[in-house]
Amino acid sequence: MSSTLQIVSTEGDFSLGNHDLALDGIGRAVVLTGQAKLVQDVQKILFTEFNPFWDQYSTQFDDLIGVNLPINDIMNTLGQRVTDSMVYLQFLQQDQRVYQSCSADELIASIAGINVSYAGANSSADQDLFTFNIAINLVTAANTTVTVSQSYSLAGSS
Repeated sequence: MSSTLQIVSTEGDFSLGNHDLALDGIGRAVVLTGQAKLVQDVQKILFTEFNPFWDQYSTQFDDLIGVNLPINDIMNTLGQRVTDSMVYLQFLQQDQRVYQSCSADELIASIAGINVSYAGANSSADQDLFTFNIAINLVTAANTTVTVSQSYSLAGSS
């Protein structure tokens, strides 16, 4: 079974980008396996900044900051980028299986659905005008559905 160290956000929102390793009560690093590892793997690929040396491991959300496009076009672009990232993550998992044992709970068998919605549609709050909600439904190789929901702001960092 593969594992990874648990990464936590210091602000409570994974998309904000300030992260640290989680430690247990006696100072050991917390290790994730199964569905918890899958959720973190999804969050990592969604919010990893673009790197030209590993250009497929990113959704490149940041290049949408400040674009002058209709909301539906932005939602469609976000949805396509999330879909591409999930397909790439699934490819990486299959490649990983060559080198280590992976549990059925952490492997993506299929993408059941991706929904991107605009948070500003029913809100007058300024911070919501650039925020999109992303819901990803994945079916694992163990035939369970895992949902990962995240909000992402295109307002840029302050």
